[in-house]
Amino acid sequence: MPMRYVDLHANVMSELSVLYACVGDYEKAIACGKDGVKLDKAIYEKRDDKTQSFRLATRMNSLATIYTFTKDIQLVMETIEDAIYVLEEHEEEDPIAFGAMLARNYMTLAGSYSQLEEEASKAEETYQIGLKRMIAVNEKSNNKLINDVITSYMMVGDYYKRVKKEESAKAHYCLAMKMASDLFQKTKNPIYENLMKRLQPYI
Repeated sequence: MPMRYVDLHANVMSELSVLYACVGDYEKAIACGKDGVKLDKAIYEKRDDKTQSFRLATRMNSLATIYTFTKDIQLVMETIEDAIYVLEEHEEEDPIAFGAMLARNYMTLAGSYSQLEEEASKAEETYQIGLKRMIAVNEKSNNKLINDVITSYMMVGDYYKRVKKEESAKAHYCLAMKMASDLFQKTKNPIYENLMKRLQPYI
């Protein structure tokens, strides 16, 4: 079959997956999503480039999100691990776009690990990898991802709070609070004020 037809089929399956997910038919959404990812993997094997890498990882992320809705954390983990592998192969070609997605994927992966008893020991290190990656890519982007950095600090704080490491939780919440406070002083944007209100009980 010509590659353009495989490409078209992959696009159609991925679009259908999103549509089914929007109406709550997760069984069909997953079936279409898996089909689309399988086709995109076949394309990637033939066309191993930055564009196809990013598209495949994006569609893996969409499928992982649907697995989250069905609470199949094992499949969320496996799908995100695959996406990370694909992204890391081409990260150097577009450090900001790929770096941002990788940072978010590591945070998602950490959350999956924390919910799986046999993987829970990997959660803390993976959260820290995601946080460090987000800080690094934010610096490369001239602070365009600062909101993601704040969110990442909060996510790591939430993790430490869940596992009863209160001092570590407070340290990460304080860093998020400092950043939100500084940005609110500069911008007066209510988003940062709301973040400060959410963080205040944990400081």
